[in-house]
Amino acid sequence: MKAKKTFLAALLTIVFGCVTSYSQPQWKFHIAYEDATGAKDTMWFIWDESATFFGIDTLLGEGNVQFDYDVFNVWALTWGIYPEFDTTKVIAIPYNEYFEVIVHAFNFELPIKIRWDTSLFHASFLPPEPVGWVNYAKMESDYFFLAGNDPGNHNFDMTIIDSVICPDPSITDPWFWNPAIHFPCCIMIHQDPNTEIETNTVEKSQIILYPNPSRHFLKIKSAKKLNRIWISDISGAIVYQNHLCTNNYSIDISFLGNGIYYIFLINSQNQYYHEKFIKID
Repeated sequence: MKAKKTFLAALLTIVFGCVTSYSQPQWKFHIAYEDATGAKDTMWFIWDESATFFGIDTLLGEGNVQFDYDVFNVWALTWGIYPEFDTTKVIAIPYNEYFEVIVHAFNFELPIKIRWDTSLFHASFLPPEPVGWVNYAKMESDYFFLAGNDPGNHNFDMTIIDSVICPDPSITDPWFWNPAIHFPCCIMIHQDPNTEIETNTVEKSQIILYPNPSRHFLKIKSAKKLNRIWISDISGAIVYQNHLCTNNYSIDISFLGNGIYYIFLINSQNQYYHEKFIKID
């Protein structure tokens, strides 16, 4: 009898061990919005094995938004065919799908600050296939088409910075202060095997950026020729950009105000580099 119990325990261990090893923990990611009055709202994105692509996963929080139309709200629609869709602040899908969500908003005042946690793009519990991390996270809107931090693709790359202010407070052109150019905004989050940002980055030793902090000139030395350069402020607004064909480059940054900035570089082998620097008087 004892031998049978031992065998059964071993069998259960094997079976449930296999189940556990293939079970994928839930990935939960949020994008927080705050308007000029301090009003806040949040969109949630969930990868979960129990989620469905179409329909409403109420157990995961999808659907059934009870709006207070007197306050700031962001929202989207669940995927499906009527009546299997609803307004929602949560989008939940299986791991083998990718997020492409149109976010809407009402009752807000510009500018809006948008925040997220870039560390979750590299969460250890993300599936190892197809790539093991989120390497494509973009925001697209009429505003980001012209004022994103990825001018070549006319969007905002969320993988390289964790917040943005829309519009940048320094912009005076009234067109950029039109609420209709900021929403709707498309959010795209993928584990894309065709996007090799993680494996195609420049090694830190290949580029020297100095002096940092800097007063007047920021100098760059690169082991390979540089093709593109751009600088953004902490809000994500691009303050400088240029196309190059050189290993050494010097930028006059005296026009910048004091503060923290980000520099982005792409070399002749299409490798990507970004770094933070400080401008001082």
